[in-house]
Parts: sequence; C-alpha cells; structure tokens
Amino acid sequence: FVCPAMGEQITWNTIRLALTAVESLEMHWLRRVLLCQCVRQSVCQSVCQWSVGVSGITSDASAESEFAINQTKMWIEKAVIRLNLCPFASKPFLSDLIRYSVSDATDEQGLVEDFFNEGLLLCDAPEEYLATTMLIAPAYKGGIETFYELYCGLTELLESEDENILKNQVQPAFFHPDWRFEGMPPDAPLHFEKRAPSPVINLLRRSSLDRVVEEGLNRGVVINKQIADHNKHRLNEEGTIVLQALFEELRQS
Repeated sequence: FVCPAMGEQITWNTIRLALTAVESLEMHWLRRVLLCQCVRQSVCQSVCQWSVGVSGITSDASAESEFAINQTKMWIEKAVIRLNLCPFASKPFLSDLIRYSVSDATDEQGLVEDFFNEGLLLCDAPEEYLATTMLIAPAYKGGIETFYELYCGLTELLESEDENILKNQVQPAFFHPDWRFEGMPPDAPLHFEKRAPSPVINLLRRSSLDRVVEEGLNRGVVINKQIADHNKHRLNEEGTIVLQALFEELRQS
C-alpha cells in the first residue's frame, strides 16, 4: 500500500508491528482500528486536505460541530489562557495555528480511528502552519473511567517502539468534563486542570515538547514541575465555585 500524501509505502510488516504493539495491551478493538488505519485509502486522502480552524472529521459544518468548536475556543481563551494553565497555548491560539476537528465518534474505537487520522495529518502539515490539533468528541458516550482507560492504553501504545504509524511524533493530552484526580476531594479546584466542556484530545507535536523541555533544562528549570506548581496555585486561588460557574457558562454558550 502506498500513501500518496506521506510519500511512504505501508507494508504488511508495518501493519504486523503495529498490531503486535496493540496486542500487548490486550485491547483487541485497537488492533482492528489500526489495521483499518493502514489500508484505508480515505486516510491518505484526508492527510492531503488539512486545513486550520475548521471541522475535520465531520464532512459537513453542522450547527453541532460549529457549537463544539466555538465552545472549545472559549474554553481555551477563558480558562487555559486566562489562568495560564499552559504557557504555550496563547501563541498558536492567537496566531490561528490550531486545527479544531469535531469527531462524531460515540465510542473508543471511533475516537482512536479519528485520532490516528488527525495524527497523520498533523505530522504531514508544516509546523509553521499547523502547531497542534484539538480533537473534540461531543458525541462520545463513554464515562470518565472508560476515557481514562483509553488515555492509558493509547499513551502506552504511542510510546511503544513497535508503533510504526505515527512513529512517536505525536503526544496526546486528554481532557474530559468529569475528570478527577485520584486521591483528591471531589470539589478540589485542581480537577479543572484536566476538564473541558466536551471530551477533547489535544494532539501535540513531540518535537515541540522536547524542544520546550530542553530549553527549560538549559535555564535550570523543570518545565513540567513549574507548570504543575503554577496550575495548583492558580486554580486554588480561583476556587471551585468560580470554576464551576465558568464551565456552566461555557456549556450554555
């Protein structure tokens, strides 16, 4: 199989390695998704048609998709950027370098398939035109426990040396309306660090993350710890009541 967008040949050996990696996780539906991902011609075609700031998985710009995109943009602006939960979010947001892709997936299988579609597209696009992708899943019916299991399984798969589709170029960040950190009180403000109005997977370029970490180390700073410490302080300062009111506003917007 030849992927015209990537200019690479996808062989059965590539498929076999990918399936072996997933089988080790004992998530057999992931094996089926990856097999389809390797051979579906539509995947290759979609990579050629990337664009910034529009819905990607759904074919028509429905009212529901537009609502999900606008809601996500408001969340980034009013929560992520305003509270500085991610110090690197402002630049791509203001420069319109974020792709917002609305998935119609209702379960883990469809969401993973859409993730790999978007991952291939992100890897193929020049970074100066497309910095990151927000894969929004308003139709996803799984609860937070299932979503967290998906996070663990997909992260483990992507970090496996045998995963030969995205080739360790993409790192996902997961957000869910009901996200809760284990061992913390239910009303702890820190839960909002990983909450979004709809289930969202943020596809990040691993090269960008590595670059940020290296620059921090050169300054004697552990970036991940610095961000975690800031977020805990800022969210506690904001308070649960204010954060709940903000998310209620986002849901109704």
